[in-house]
Amino acid sequence: MAEIKAELVKALRDRTGIGMMECKEALQESGGDLEKAIEILRKKGHARAQDKEGREAADGAVGAWVSAQSRVGVLIEVNCETDFVARNDEFKELVQNLAHQVAESNPEYIAEQDVPEELKGQKVSLLEQPYVNDNKIKVKDLVSSYIAKFGENIKIRRFQRLALEADQGLIGAYVHATNRLGVLVEVICQTDSVARSEEFRELVKNLAMQIAAASPQYISPQEVPAEVVSREKEIIRAQIQDTKKPEQIIEKIVEGKLNKYYGEVCLLNQPYIRDDKIKVKDLIDSYLSKFGEKIEVKRFVRFEIGKY
Repeated sequence: MAEIKAELVKALRDRTGIGMMECKEALQESGGDLEKAIEILRKKGHARAQDKEGREAADGAVGAWVSAQSRVGVLIEVNCETDFVARNDEFKELVQNLAHQVAESNPEYIAEQDVPEELKGQKVSLLEQPYVNDNKIKVKDLVSSYIAKFGENIKIRRFQRLALEADQGLIGAYVHATNRLGVLVEVICQTDSVARSEEFRELVKNLAMQIAAASPQYISPQEVPAEVVSREKEIIRAQIQDTKKPEQIIEKIVEGKLNKYYGEVCLLNQPYIRDDKIKVKDLIDSYLSKFGEKIEVKRFVRFEIGKY
């Protein structure tokens, strides 16, 4: 049996929150494969073995920028080295300015080395763009000036720009007070009067807060890839394989647990954070009845410092 190093056991423990001995046994069973070890832990009944999954990252802030007409929105994560800088108002202002830059210039890449070789000369990375608030300097010069000011390394880790795809609707944003978590969501409707109503704006805001708090991975069960559903069914079956129940009962248990899984990872199936007696899809349906037109969550983005 291959020797399992303590560092690997700790890495699995950090990602799952499961005890050291269980982690070591799972790693021995998986031959040292971290991802397979997580699946083994889940099959053995550690249903929430992925709750803490996500690599630690540097400190920093998440920022959002939404256009006046709410048709374009940007979510961005900018990293620094310490919490002291992350909480600094000047650093937060830099994050907002970079979000605005992305909204205005719509770059596809952060740095020049990110641009594929075949697109060199055709695509300009974010850092190489002229700064929209002062086109005499480049964005990389702006970032460098803050590095010099704070004496810390500052890096743009990721960004996402959404532009409204439908004729009517809104791009909404929510950034938690700590600036460590942010959400961008696109919700579409059918008429301008609904899109501009305060009630629709309130719905979009509440949906963004739901995504921030409950961290869904998909909008609906229909979006969950077939291979993910197949894997979940396999894990559920492994958890109940010793129950010796009839196959039809096992199938019902699998479907029940799968629906519970959808209630965790699918936005529309989640309990609504402001009223857990209803699901998010029920909340949206109540607005559909109120407005008399279709309302649909089209897509969303969620960034959290320290997680992918």
